Amino acid sequence: MELKELVLNKKSFDAPDRTHALEGRLTESLELGDLELTRVTMQPGWRWSKDARDLEDTETCERLHVGYQLSGRHHVRMADGSEIDVGPGDFYVAPPGHDDWTVGDEPSVFISIAHKECDSPLCRDLLGQ
Repeated sequence: MELKELVLNKKSFDAPDRTHALEGRLTESLELGDLELTRVTMQPGWRWSKDARDLEDTETCERLHVGYQLSGRHHVRMADGSEIDVGPGDFYVAPPGHDDWTVGDEPSVFISIAHKECDSPLCRDLLGQ
């Protein structure tokens, strides 16, 4: 279904279309037409370079993250040394070439949106692939 074919519809994270779990990280995705909305929950202590690097076999996360932070906090550091803290209410972009980790002792929860037909490596994390 293409975007122009969308009809009035709704879904809930109470019944996600897909879930993907790593140690300390959960993604739950909803699909409406070609759009996919993903809720990501990173537990305290979760860090990409510690918990996902070996699975990805790269020095930094090479995926694009576009998100809206719901609760908790996380920190993003680019390979060039630039960095941001992300907290509730923040809308952010983390380009490829970064590390990120949960800050504090509560889970970091954010929402990402993507086009589900995106087959670029930059989109795969948003799609839970």
